[in-house]
Amino acid sequence: MKKCLFPAIFAAWILCPGCASSYIKVLQRKGPTTPFTNIFAFYISEACNFSFADSTGYNICLKAGFDDSKTVEERGRVERLITSTMGTPGTRIYSASELMGVNADGTSPDNSYNRFRKLVDSLHIDGILVVQMHHLQKEYYKVPVSGVPVGLPGVGVQVTKELDNAAFDCYLIEPRGLNSSVWAAALETKGASPHHELNKSMTHMLAKSLTDDGYIVH
Repeated sequence: MKKCLFPAIFAAWILCPGCASSYIKVLQRKGPTTPFTNIFAFYISEACNFSFADSTGYNICLKAGFDDSKTVEERGRVERLITSTMGTPGTRIYSASELMGVNADGTSPDNSYNRFRKLVDSLHIDGILVVQMHHLQKEYYKVPVSGVPVGLPGVGVQVTKELDNAAFDCYLIEPRGLNSSVWAAALETKGASPHHELNKSMTHMLAKSLTDDGYIVH
């Protein structure tokens, strides 16, 4: 996976209330003059380097995902979760998969950089939210087998369980430059969703952090 090169200005871990295995870590925060009102949300399943120039970063990191028919369902599912959880009367969230992507017949529509820029202008987008899978790690642990007497000869009393730990990079970017983030955070969770993607509790944490920092308005 390609590494992201955004600078980390400071960090603070926040524990998700009611879900002790998920955390958000703010890495960068630049105060907006006003909250964002129209945000274009993108989900990509592999970390990418947004330090490139706009058109190059778009083609490598975003357009590549649109042209990949294997990730269409995943992108749509996660972006619908983001829009339904994070959208407010004051801040509208647009799903990239609903406006750009693969056609129903499997062919690619016009996902060019020029069309992307035209969409940004026509929708009056003032913020671009990128959420990308950064890391997935499997953890193995042993648990007792229920109903098996401890010490019974020839019978094991523990089984090995598997736990998926996932980490995501999140960036809020001003439309004038894909390599110019105003806010960045890392989301981590123990026990990722069965699809190994952003889950609902993590999306709520992301929404709360952006609201608390003044980027999303109620």
